[in-house]
Amino acid sequence: MSTDTKASSLNRPTRLVLIGIGGYGHFYIEHIRALRSQGAAQLSAVVDPRSELSPDWPEVQQLGIPVYPTLEAYLAKETPAELAIICSPIPYHADQTCAALAAGMHVLCEKPIAATLADGRRMQAAADARPDLFLEIAYQWSFSRAIQSLKHDILQGELGAPLRLRTRVAWPRDKAYYTRNNWAGCIQTPQGQPVFDSPVSNATAHYLHNMLYLCGPTIAQSARPLRMEAECYRANPIETFDAACCRLTLDNKAELLFYTAHCVDVEDGPHFCFEFENGTVSYSNGTELRAVFKDGSKRSYGKPGDDTMRKLDICAARCRQPSPDICPPAAAMAHTVCVHGFQEVTPHVFKPEQLQIKGEPGASPLTYFPAMNQAMIDAYDAGKLFSENATTWAMPAQSIDLTSIQT
Repeated sequence: MSTDTKASSLNRPTRLVLIGIGGYGHFYIEHIRALRSQGAAQLSAVVDPRSELSPDWPEVQQLGIPVYPTLEAYLAKETPAELAIICSPIPYHADQTCAALAAGMHVLCEKPIAATLADGRRMQAAADARPDLFLEIAYQWSFSRAIQSLKHDILQGELGAPLRLRTRVAWPRDKAYYTRNNWAGCIQTPQGQPVFDSPVSNATAHYLHNMLYLCGPTIAQSARPLRMEAECYRANPIETFDAACCRLTLDNKAELLFYTAHCVDVEDGPHFCFEFENGTVSYSNGTELRAVFKDGSKRSYGKPGDDTMRKLDICAARCRQPSPDICPPAAAMAHTVCVHGFQEVTPHVFKPEQLQIKGEPGASPLTYFPAMNQAMIDAYDAGKLFSENATTWAMPAQSIDLTSIQT
C-alpha cells in the first residue's frame, strides 16, 4: 500500500453498524452524530427488530440508513461494517458477537459480556479465532482517561499493593424499570435464555467491575475473585434481587466490598474508597478521582464520568490504527464470575409491612425498603457486610467458592 493510499484509509470515517437502538442505543446514536460531523465515523446500518419504537427512528429514516430486523438479514444484504456495536439485550450478546467476528467485523459489545460464563468463553474463543480483529466490552469507566491514568499508576507501583477497595451505589428503580421489557429482574427470559438481571449485573455493574479491573495485573486484565461472602435482598416482585452486599477475596489477597440497591428512595453514589499500601483513592458522586499518598502528596485523575463514550472513540479509531486492548473478555469475565456467585445466594424477601411505596399521581410507583440506604452507608463506613454491622433485619451472609465456578 502506498503512503497516499494508507493515509487516505486512515482519514476516511469508520463504518459502523449499531445492533440495538432502543434503550442505551440512544446514547450511541447521539455520539455517532458527533463523530459523523467530525468525519471520524458514520452509521452505515442499524439492526433492531423494533427500530420504529426508538426515539431515534425519525433520524435514522431521514438519513436513509438501512435497517434490518436481524444481524443475519444485515449480513445477507450488506458488506459488513468495520465495527459492530452490540447494544442488544444481554442474552443476545454471545451469538451476535460471534457472528460479527466471523463476518470480519471488529466488535464493541455493551456490558456485561454475557449472562453466563459459557457464553463469555464462546465469545473469547471467537475473538481468539480472529487475531486480526478486536473484541472490547464496553465498561465505559475502564476506557475513561481517569481510570486509565489511575490504573497506570497502580501498575507502576506508585500506590503499592491494593489492600481493601469499597464501593456503594444506591440507585432507585421504579415499577416502570421492571416492566420496561420481559426480562428485567428475571433469572431467564420467557424463551428460557439466562439473563440473571439485577443491580449487580446491570445498572451498577460498572462499579463492581471497576474494582476488579483496577486490581488486575495488566491494563487488559482484571483480578481473579476467589471467594465471595454475599447477602441478597428483594423488595420488588421480581425473580432475582434488588439489593445486595458482598465481600470478595482476590487472587492478589486484596479485599473488595460492594454495596448496591434499587429499593431505595434516594439516589446516592457511586462512592468509593480504595486503600493501597502507599495511599488512598476516593471518589464521590461525580467529583474528581483523587489519591492521597502516605507522604501527604495528592494527585487528581479527573472525572471518570466525563468521557463515557470514549469507548466508541477508541474503537472507531482502532479500526484505522491498531492499539492495545483495554477491556477484552479477559478483563470482563471476572465480573461474570461474581454474577454467577450471587446466583447461588438465596435472596431474603422483605415483608410487605417493611416496605413503603411512593409516587406522584400518574407516575410509576417506587417500592423501597426505608432502612436500606442508611444501612449501606453504615456498612460501607465500617467495612462490614449488613449482617456484620448490627443490622437487625439482615440475614447471615452466604459463602461461595468462586474457584469452582471458574473451572
